[in-house]
Amino acid sequence: MAANEISERLRAAAWVQCGSVDGGEGLDFLSVDQIRYRSYVGFQNRIITTVNVADAPLVILPLDDVLSRSECAVFAIRHGTVSPTSSVLDRASYPQILTPADGYAGVFAQPCHLDWFGPDFTAPDWYPMGLNPGPISVPDGFDLNLFNAVAVLLPLIGGTGASGDFSILVLKHARLEGETTVEALLPAA
Repeated sequence: MAANEISERLRAAAWVQCGSVDGGEGLDFLSVDQIRYRSYVGFQNRIITTVNVADAPLVILPLDDVLSRSECAVFAIRHGTVSPTSSVLDRASYPQILTPADGYAGVFAQPCHLDWFGPDFTAPDWYPMGLNPGPISVPDGFDLNLFNAVAVLLPLIGGTGASGDFSILVLKHARLEGETTVEALLPAA
């Protein structure tokens, strides 16, 4: 994306701190007391979480505006950070990626609308990403193209919510740049 396009493409962005029970930013067990925005634009200054983020590490980030899925794309990336506290700041605390898929999981992001949850978040009419306790189908009468929040599912470590900051980026779709030449030439086994 050209630098002069960034301002017209950016709809919302946030860096969310998801610290550990021991404090700091290292990849460890998540603590609800350590969840907060580091920075945000286009999001409200509130975060909705599950009652127990250790068992179901789901956070909902409400947006300032209603956006369209057909006009926007949502990106999420987890940061591999090292805890700044001296008790765990050593070479062994640096994130270790032992296997590509299992050793270091990313985050899942899903655009959603807060109205889909219904009037009572303690007994939702819909639940993101097909998670329990459900239900998984958006109630009738809602436009699935519109969203005003982003649901983010954090990874688990041994069945417990994992700490580690993440960022969300919501961009308006860029226009197509004409025809692109694609050459399928490399061998594949």
